[in-house]
Amino acid sequence: MHDLRQTLGALLKKHDPDGMQRRFRKLWRNWSRIVDEDIALTARPIGHRKRILILGVDDSMAMQNVTYSCPLILYQVNEYLGQPVFDKVIAELIRDRKTLDTIENKVAPAPRIKPVRPQTLGSKRPNFEPGSAIAQCYDAYVNVFKTENDSSCGASSMTQGYHYKEDSK
Repeated sequence: MHDLRQTLGALLKKHDPDGMQRRFRKLWRNWSRIVDEDIALTARPIGHRKRILILGVDDSMAMQNVTYSCPLILYQVNEYLGQPVFDKVIAELIRDRKTLDTIENKVAPAPRIKPVRPQTLGSKRPNFEPGSAIAQCYDAYVNVFKTENDSSCGASSMTQGYHYKEDSK
């Protein structure tokens, strides 16, 4: 477990050495709690370029409101980040873009690797005492490779005196 922590720590340090990307993600997720309510309703984060915070708005009136609110937005955001990260705010029309405060963190499921079926699958079964723990484990292992069309090594053979077709050859 200690090695895993070290490896993950090294990976994070390599890709986000100062932790700023992690802080940006927290900023985007907590946007409506960080800035004033009226700002949060009209302007939402869509990104940043260097020291410029880019906010998305629905129309030109909201864009004008963001222009007037720039000093307050800069103060609140930089205060949350704990240092002066941004020195300018610009507003752009959202149109069909997705704002960063609405993106959910979804972890993609790990790909399921299909095991390769051994050619001698089931041939070792006669070596185990019927009903023993090792025989049951081996039967479970054999069942991992059983498909609907495969009757050569399945659970049905376990109930027939532990005889596999591959064993009878």
